[in-house]
Amino acid sequence: MRKYCSLLVALFIVLLPGAGHSQCGDCEYPAQLVVNGSFTQGNTGFSTDLNPGSGFFCPLCPEGTYVVGSNAFFFHNGFTGTDHTNPPVGNFFIANSPGSPYSEVWCQTMAVQPDTEYTFTFWGRDVTNNSNPHPLAWLHASFNGVFVGDSLVCAGGWQSLTTTWNSGSATVLDLCIVNTQWQTGGNDFGLDDISLTACQAYTLNQTAQLGGDLFLCGSESVAGIGMTALSGYQYSWNPAAGLSATNIANPSYTLPNAGPDPVTETLVLSVDSAGVGCTTTDTLVVTVWPMPPFTLGPDLILCPGETALLNAGAGWDQILWQDGTSGPIWLADATVSVTASVTLGPCDASDAVQVNAVALPELSLPETVELCEGQQAGLNAVSGGQWNTGWTGAQLMTGTAGTYIFTYSIDGCSTSDSTEIIVNPYPAFTISGPIAICEGQPAVLTADIPVNWTTGEWGTSITISASGYYGGVASNAGCETLEGIEVAAIPLPEVELPADTTFCDSQPVEVGTIPLEGFTYLWSTGETTSIIHVDAPGTYELEVSNACGSASAMVVADVYPCDWGIYAPTCVTPNGDPHNEIWQVYSWNVSNLVITVFNRLGEAVFHTTRMESWQPGPGVGDDTYSWLIEAIDSQGRPIRRTGFVAVLR
Repeated sequence: MRKYCSLLVALFIVLLPGAGHSQCGDCEYPAQLVVNGSFTQGNTGFSTDLNPGSGFFCPLCPEGTYVVGSNAFFFHNGFTGTDHTNPPVGNFFIANSPGSPYSEVWCQTMAVQPDTEYTFTFWGRDVTNNSNPHPLAWLHASFNGVFVGDSLVCAGGWQSLTTTWNSGSATVLDLCIVNTQWQTGGNDFGLDDISLTACQAYTLNQTAQLGGDLFLCGSESVAGIGMTALSGYQYSWNPAAGLSATNIANPSYTLPNAGPDPVTETLVLSVDSAGVGCTTTDTLVVTVWPMPPFTLGPDLILCPGETALLNAGAGWDQILWQDGTSGPIWLADATVSVTASVTLGPCDASDAVQVNAVALPELSLPETVELCEGQQAGLNAVSGGQWNTGWTGAQLMTGTAGTYIFTYSIDGCSTSDSTEIIVNPYPAFTISGPIAICEGQPAVLTADIPVNWTTGEWGTSITISASGYYGGVASNAGCETLEGIEVAAIPLPEVELPADTTFCDSQPVEVGTIPLEGFTYLWSTGETTSIIHVDAPGTYELEVSNACGSASAMVVADVYPCDWGIYAPTCVTPNGDPHNEIWQVYSWNVSNLVITVFNRLGEAVFHTTRMESWQPGPGVGDDTYSWLIEAIDSQGRPIRRTGFVAVLR
């Protein structure tokens, strides 16, 4: 317990009742030093001479106890009252004071600034639920053991007490609320919203600072003049001319000057602390020298054979090209970057232009190409060009006459080449003449135009006398036409009959020759087949004719009694079925039998001296074959028989 009596009178003389705290300035704020002054954090952050209330039914029944809660009635059925700022759920300090004076009911120790004026405020009320007269709490503010200001008599509902205190040389403050009431039977009170504040200057993270003056040339732009933007600050520029924005920390700035003299502009930046009312300003003087834009123009492209003139223009104090010259520059067939610098007063500018010399491919299309009708020509150029037909490939296939132009273009430059396609027709002609001639007799073949004949002759006609293919070739600018004719040679008639023959009277024989296509046959008997049956003795004559003539031959047949016999079938069918698969000759009363079968060429296809059958194999084709049978009869006389057999599958 601190002692307060010796200082009480003096304090009342210095500090008059009702004195209030001073208003904080524009760049100051009332700093709060009290911790948990509204008791939202419960029973923490302070010290007291009172004891914490305990017990379940009446924690505040003993005198000299306190609690932090939302309703005094919950802790003592003779108390009343709720929180000052947030009833009925907010917390406040509730006390049942002891019967001793100068009780420190609430205290906090904190650091303070020397020579600083502080404002102290707290709220108090009577919590005794009794309208009869009773002792009231008498609460004083104590600063480092000294009472300051008036006292608060806790009569009725919530009331506040505010007083000020100057720290002088103090750096630590023991702040207490002291109850000077010593009587019991009342003297019960509540505390809430305890506050100690002082006007402190805001610590600004940024003040207006624009740096040194700025010099520009012509329409030169400066990106980001001013300063770095910080969150929570507001920025304002004046005047607005030339600025990309007037409400940001670092706008771009451009002020054109097309006149002959420098132009000066003063810019003012205001930086506002955005919420506390602190504003700082700075100025920036901008001088803009006249400097027209300087450009060499767009990049240049030079086609083969082209030239270009680069000129920096007039009106400059000095012109300097990268090669050290000052006059115009001629460029031709070169890829180069050219730079020029100019000055006008204190301002200078430079620009560069890229000059690209375009290289075009060399095109080498043939001047002319000759084709025959139906042929195709391939014209080869380079990739990336286009033909006048619309085709964009490097190779063009065509069989149509005309002029074909290929153009290659790049960067505005182009080169072209062309080919003339000539299409020659094939010569048209026919060959006429006989398609059949008599063997050994001459004939003439004729062409519409002179040709090279396959015989090696040249002209419009040739004489032939043999069968075969005869053709002629005509040419037009290398385009050749072949026409021809197949000529067949008709052989002259020839007749070859078997030798004279004999036969028995009961076994007629067949005589004749193998039939040939295109031939007619006429026997002296009037018959018109190539083979006839002879059943009577006599001379038989055969005349054979075709388109080239006729020929004849005779055979003599004699008859004798049939005491012997020879029989041969006229056909055989070796097709794999069980019928007529072999050709079997039958004879009786004969000996020394010899059988021979011939083809049309007279070649023997079967020969035997024994009585056996003939089965034509795969090498024997379907045709008519002649046979000759020779033997000796029973009387020793020779026998000679002929005939034909047909092989049919």
